[in-house]
Amino acid sequence: MTDTTTAAGQAAPAGEPGPLDEMILASLAGPHARFAERHGRAIRFHTDVAPFAAMAGGPGRWPWDDLATLVGPGGGVALFHVTEDPPPGWQVELRAGLVQMIATGRFVSAPEPEARRLTRADVPAMLDLVERTQPGPFRPRTIELGAYLGIFDGPRLVAMAGERMRAGGYTEISAVCTDPAYR
Repeated sequence: MTDTTTAAGQAAPAGEPGPLDEMILASLAGPHARFAERHGRAIRFHTDVAPFAAMAGGPGRWPWDDLATLVGPGGGVALFHVTEDPPPGWQVELRAGLVQMIATGRFVSAPEPEARRLTRADVPAMLDLVERTQPGPFRPRTIELGAYLGIFDGPRLVAMAGERMRAGGYTEISAVCTDPAYR
């Protein structure tokens, strides 16, 4: 296992996960604790916020029973870093790779006059854009996790991006999408 660098630039001890190794767990135990639902060693976001869950444990020690109780019959969750097959009673609907990109430099930003901060009133337009572009999981209350910016053409939201999970000084940029007609 390689060392993980923390937001402060210090390496996490070898063999111990850093905040980016356990982003869901770190986010729900820290900055987004108010959005957490827990049972035993399983934790997830409220279902109207995000589909993500995490379990404390590790390969061969995942608390699947705790997660099953938390999720309930017929419920589903998205897990990161759980590569082993789940026990009987679970069904894998999608298995995909995960690429984590980290900005390490300082960036100069300039205001974008067409972009504006999105609010709860914009959620229907955000959900419509997500449906048209499929950038990944976005739920009615995802906007509560951080700032989202949007660009409109008249009343129509045509592009957006925002902040989702936070942990150890890192912020995940999410829901980056542009209406196909404006690409």
